[in-house]
Amino acid sequence: LHQEDMAPLGALLPYWENRPRRLAIYRSFAATLYNNLRWPANDPFSKIVNSLGLPYDVIMDQDFEDNRNLLQGYQMVIIPEAPVITKAAADQLRKFLDQGGKVVADDMWQEALPGVTKLVFGKNSDTGFLARKEQELLARYGSTDHPLFIEGMQQAMEEYLRTGGSNSQAYALIRDKVRMEAAASTPSVFLNLLRSGRANYVAVVNDLRKPGRYYGHFGRSLDEGVAQTTQLTLDPSLGKAAYLLSGTEARKLASGTSGLSCSLDLPAAGGRVVVVLPEEIGGISLTSNASGQMARGSFVKLEGKLTSVSGQPVPGLIPVRVKITDAAGQESDFTHYGAFKEGRWSFSLPIALNAAPGACKIELTELASNRQALITLNVGQK
Repeated sequence: LHQEDMAPLGALLPYWENRPRRLAIYRSFAATLYNNLRWPANDPFSKIVNSLGLPYDVIMDQDFEDNRNLLQGYQMVIIPEAPVITKAAADQLRKFLDQGGKVVADDMWQEALPGVTKLVFGKNSDTGFLARKEQELLARYGSTDHPLFIEGMQQAMEEYLRTGGSNSQAYALIRDKVRMEAAASTPSVFLNLLRSGRANYVAVVNDLRKPGRYYGHFGRSLDEGVAQTTQLTLDPSLGKAAYLLSGTEARKLASGTSGLSCSLDLPAAGGRVVVVLPEEIGGISLTSNASGQMARGSFVKLEGKLTSVSGQPVPGLIPVRVKITDAAGQESDFTHYGAFKEGRWSFSLPIALNAAPGACKIELTELASNRQALITLNVGQK
């Protein structure tokens, strides 16, 4: 069902996993019993991390109990609204600090844990500054690809980070400590990093919005998405060739050995998925086990291969469209989306008892570089 409802990427969903996060936010249930907050999780830290568009993990008290090496691999842990934490968490955070990790907390922090950076958010912590500036520039220039809008947002970001206070300190701490494997040049863009085998995927979500026709007249709700163009920068550790995965716009975006950069057009309230591979895609092939005419009521085994420029199987998952056209020129109900898994795809095609005799065409299109393979099979009279 997921393959049909979420084509062309549905076949990839069961096999994706998160690429290891470098940033974690620790939300302690024990802390909520003592912090006397009516609406927790509305802290400046969360807004700052979200504004950066960074992928992060949320870890809880029980996670520390279940995993003694929970913080392995992280570079920074942020702890909001926590006057107290559990002993299991304190023990692991102490070890994390000793090993060079960074722990940042807000003014509710009371734990005697040496090395924790404590920030006090006060009058200078205007978390809505960039959002207001964004809407002001959008109203003035009409679109996010207007040169003056882009220049204005860059100046606003620089001003925001120069103003001092805990906001600018938090931004600086995160950017200094957390190595960003992917970054977008424009605000209101969320990134998520996924992987399958040696292939990495970057989900780029456009969250740029303006007051819309439903609630926008109140001046507080941004309920209408706005298309924008962003420049995506990718760390060399992700791979050497980037492709846009799409049913209609699949193409190579960039390739190189010292990091990749590419321009992405993001639809309003939508996003894109980019796959980053160790090397460029080189070729596609399609074969069958049919010899001579195919009998009605039989099955034909179809096999596809996707190789890199070096001839090796393309790693990870690459979506594919399988188009089957019968001898009468009608598209078969067996036309569908699937995926190459580690460079291989297969499908057992049933030949209907009432199939039209003659040439049946099978067309395979991988949805990264848009390469195609085509074979023709002959359906017999019987």
